[in-house]
Amino acid sequence: MKERHYHLLSRVLIYIGVIVCLIPVSALIIEIVTFNGAFFRPSSNTLNLIGLILPGLIMTYAGMSIQRGFRKAWIFLTKGGESIHLAEVWKKRTELGLYLTSCGKVVSINQVSKGTAHVGYRIVTTKDTTCRDCSLREGRAILDSVAKRGDR
Repeated sequence: MKERHYHLLSRVLIYIGVIVCLIPVSALIIEIVTFNGAFFRPSSNTLNLIGLILPGLIMTYAGMSIQRGFRKAWIFLTKGGESIHLAEVWKKRTELGLYLTSCGKVVSINQVSKGTAHVGYRIVTTKDTTCRDCSLREGRAILDSVAKRGDR
C-alpha cells in the first residue's frame, strides 16, 4: 500500500516539475523570438524565468528518484514445460535464489537447494501467469484489498 502512495506522489512531482519547467522555457523562447536587436541582452524578467526552471528540475528529479526507488518488478518463473508462476523473492532463508510463488510453493532457480525440493526453475519474461492457483490467489488478493479498504 505504501508503494502505491509513493508511486502516485512521484508521478505528481514529475508532472508538476515538467509543467514548472515548460512555462519559463516557452516564455524565454517567445522573448528571444520577438527580440529585434542585434545583440540579445537578458533582462531581469529573463533572469527570473531562468530562476524558475531550477525548482522544476529539482521536482522532476525528486519524482524520478522516488519512482526508481519504489519500482514494482514482477517475477515469473517456470520449469520445463510447466505452467508459469508469479513469484517474489523469499527472504526467510539465507540461501540466494529462493522465490515464493503466489500459489504458496517455495522454488529455487538453482539446481541444488537446501531450502526447497522445487529446483531448476528459471525466470521468464511474460505478461501473465498460466498457473491456475497463482491466478486465483492473485485475484483473491486484489479483491481482499478492495474489501478491506471499504470504498463501496
